Amino acid sequence: MQRANNKLWIYWIWFAASSIAYCWLLLGPFGDHFKSLSVRVELMAILVFSSVLILRITWPGYNLLRALTASMIGFAIIYEVATYLPAINNYPFTQTWSEGSAFYFASAYFSEQIYELSVDLPLINPSRHFLLAIPFLIEELPIGVHRLWEVLLRLLITGLSVYLLVRRLRIDDKFVRWGFFGFVFLYLFQGPVYYFLLLSIIPVIWGFDASRTNKTLILILLGSVWAGTSRVNWIPVPALLAATYFFLEVKMDDRNWLRYLKTPLIWFGSGIAVGLLTWFGYAQISGQPVDNFGIYFSSNMLWYRLLPNATFPGGVLLVTLLASLPMLGIIALSLYRAGFNYHWIRHLGIASILLVLFTGGMIVSTKIGGGNNIHNLDAYLLILLVSGSYLILNRSVPDYDFPERELPQTVVNVLVITAVIMLVLFTLQDGRSSKLPPDEATANVLLTIQENADQTISEGGKVLFIAERQLLTFNEIKAVPLLPEYERMDLMEMVMGNNEPYLAEFRERIRNQEYALIISEPLVDRIKGRGVQFGDENDVYVREVTRPVLCYYEPVKDFQKFPIQLLKPRAEDDTCS
Repeated sequence: MQRANNKLWIYWIWFAASSIAYCWLLLGPFGDHFKSLSVRVELMAILVFSSVLILRITWPGYNLLRALTASMIGFAIIYEVATYLPAINNYPFTQTWSEGSAFYFASAYFSEQIYELSVDLPLINPSRHFLLAIPFLIEELPIGVHRLWEVLLRLLITGLSVYLLVRRLRIDDKFVRWGFFGFVFLYLFQGPVYYFLLLSIIPVIWGFDASRTNKTLILILLGSVWAGTSRVNWIPVPALLAATYFFLEVKMDDRNWLRYLKTPLIWFGSGIAVGLLTWFGYAQISGQPVDNFGIYFSSNMLWYRLLPNATFPGGVLLVTLLASLPMLGIIALSLYRAGFNYHWIRHLGIASILLVLFTGGMIVSTKIGGGNNIHNLDAYLLILLVSGSYLILNRSVPDYDFPERELPQTVVNVLVITAVIMLVLFTLQDGRSSKLPPDEATANVLLTIQENADQTISEGGKVLFIAERQLLTFNEIKAVPLLPEYERMDLMEMVMGNNEPYLAEFRERIRNQEYALIISEPLVDRIKGRGVQFGDENDVYVREVTRPVLCYYEPVKDFQKFPIQLLKPRAEDDTCS
């Protein structure tokens, strides 16, 4: 061991240098040459095997399997974290389709301070935008600080969740504990499980106690309140997680199955009730029409997205099964090794939870606007992780004292390596090269928007920011009054949810040319169909938004390399029928 410690610094220098170089190649100025997943995997494989070789040289007695898994997990974690760093900058325009909308929705919590008028609270992901609103407590922070804050939220909340999940498992082996920490960290990003949703289950992970049912109920209710202000499909999750822990930790003994199920059923019913009340209560105080919160139930369902398609080449069903297989294998192997020494009601309880969450996730993934990843299967993947972790690490409490069956260690090793490789593949799919337009070009675009807005206001006209509304939030465009209606993401949600009263009012205002200047993403009257990514979303937006706007407004300025368009009313009266 002393010999290893004397030389181990060589390994750490290599690991740090090679991981930084890898991230720079994939995410830096040459990243466009490394978009292919196969190329990324090949480079990662070279680095991993080199690391294993160096580790074996510097520490001859070190276990080969541990060296391999540690290297894969280590490289993948550094890459996962690095994917968020290029986005931390003061570039004033949105860097993703929804980023600018998120900052604007967050600002709604401080709208009177920022815009000097009251704005409705967010319709979409209220809890996320509440967290993003915290930096607005300090006035005039640049957008880069807000971007940094979201990265910190994502990493720290996920890290806290992982710590609490691993702590419950009480892993004695230091290497296994840290290795499992890294595994779970990557696992939560494969869906991903969004950080603001994790806050709803943190109370349960932290304080679940099967012997103190009232305490656990309070923690479930706290989590359900947060879930109720997050996403309606996450309302049952705190209670279902507690029920999973119950089935894993509590034996049947001599109780009948009704008595045994009484506690998790009370938790489930109470969590659902409180979560729904919170969801409805938020809808009442948000300022939004309450009916708007029901659009998620009326939007179209695109069943084809369960199978391979242009929006998600792998298809939701196949990718979910691939993501599940290693953990399902671990569960099956652990149950076989233990002789299936659990009462059937406990098997049925966890299987039912998994089936409900799997089915619900699949249904939600077919809703228009989704189905481009497996994040709607996040709760299913979480329960699968908890169940598999308890079983493979022998932390569950069996009902029967059966002798443990012998299994070749090779089988266990193959499952572990397969699970890690799957996570690495999911990780390497993300991340893109960061290339922003030159500062001079950015400044010229801002100046053009400002000049057009100033002219419009001086002539008594209204300026509507459908897109890029964060320019007003962060005072990049000055002295332009905010018009709260028809923000791009809200507008898209109403289009996908077939909210005809909302859309009829929008069309009427456009027909009356109520706005003298509109800032939008480039509007193109082109039906794309299902052969392109998000083709259905494009087509409904074209029919309900693009065509009405282009009937009564004409583009007066498009910016090369900037997805921004300025539109003004058409002079002709007979352009549209």
